[in-house]
Amino acid sequence: MLRALELLGVVKNAEAIKALDFAAAQSSAVLPATLSSFALTLKNLIKLNPDHKRSDYAKLEGYIHHITSSGTDLPLTYTALLELVDALPKDPLTPHPPEHH
Repeated sequence: MLRALELLGVVKNAEAIKALDFAAAQSSAVLPATLSSFALTLKNLIKLNPDHKRSDYAKLEGYIHHITSSGTDLPLTYTALLELVDALPKDPLTPHPPEHH
């Protein structure tokens, strides 16, 4: 539906479209939180925030790979979530001003 409205010119705000895409990609609020849903949220945040250094993206992508490499999805308890957040690379989603050369 969102794409149809965008193509018809009803929705023109690029930031709104990105935000709606992000929201649509999230797991259902009625499903239990899992490690894979946490990783998916991080991946979608990367797509939503293009104004980052490539090295920051690489660190976050490496972190996502590390936490999902076992291939086993696990329920995400509050304690596990806090541990995952503590292990995130420093300022992974903090935008930086563009670099000028």
